[in-house]
Amino acid sequence: MHDASYYRDQAARLRGFARQTRVLEVARDLQRLASDFEDVADDLEAGAIEIVYPDLLPQRRRPPLP
Repeated sequence: MHDASYYRDQAARLRGFARQTRVLEVARDLQRLASDFEDVADDLEAGAIEIVYPDLLPQRRRPPLP
């Protein structure tokens, strides 16, 4: 697994793509992915040993994309 800085860099990259796109739905999805990457980085910095994907947690389930 990569270190937290890798995931923060990927989040920044995704946010850049989100700013460049003209398709609102794509920008929203890219922002959501960036947020997930930030969550992984936060978990790693907090000392998490195992990463649990947010969509697998009942309290974080998102509605399906149309």
